[in-house]
Amino acid sequence: MASQIQVQVCGADGEVLHTQTVNGRPVTIGRAPGNDMVIEGSAWTHALLWNEDGRLWIKDLNSDQGVYMDNKRIVNPARVDEAEQVRLGEDFQLKLRSGTARAPAKRKGFHNYRLTVDMQSTTGPEAIIEDLDSGTVCRIRSNNRVSVLYLLAKRLNTDAGEADKERGWTPDEEVACGVWGRNWQKQIKSHLHVLVHRIRKDIKAAGLDPWCIEKKRRHTRATMVEAIVR
Repeated sequence: MASQIQVQVCGADGEVLHTQTVNGRPVTIGRAPGNDMVIEGSAWTHALLWNEDGRLWIKDLNSDQGVYMDNKRIVNPARVDEAEQVRLGEDFQLKLRSGTARAPAKRKGFHNYRLTVDMQSTTGPEAIIEDLDSGTVCRIRSNNRVSVLYLLAKRLNTDAGEADKERGWTPDEEVACGVWGRNWQKQIKSHLHVLVHRIRKDIKAAGLDPWCIEKKRRHTRATMVEAIVR
């Protein structure tokens, strides 16, 4: 099991706005679309988080709003403990759970990836594929591509009790209908093939294995050990 830290950014009312696992790669917070945790209302690039030997560190990226620990604005990088109160400006609070995280069970033929799909994100539909070993992340925001991954993630969870070789296979007709609605029959042959190709291209560009999206006999699946749908 890997030492991981789960970080949540909450609004003033305590609502969880974003959750992210911080392990092998630094994570940025801000309202800019390129951040790992996109938070509307925060600075463009607000803060940097990283995991150092199982402990969370935070750095203010020269934001106007500032980063506060126990009501004192930090200037230098600071280590964060679970008991400390961390604020991003006046409107956001950072919470964490540290320690040894239980990894999802290994499955034969599956990648050690987590697929998270958020159809209600403040910046629009978003899918995140995270390598649970390296922390490498692929972020996809194209609506049709996210819709495909949403359908595949739902099927993974529905088939959680199935044998590995059977789990997650979604009929192409079901995927096409979910993406294009009543016009799915006009799109299924060439357009679905192109869509899957583009998803694989995005995954490869991020440094992950594009063959985590499989196609066989007019079925498609995502070979991820964990799927989260929001």
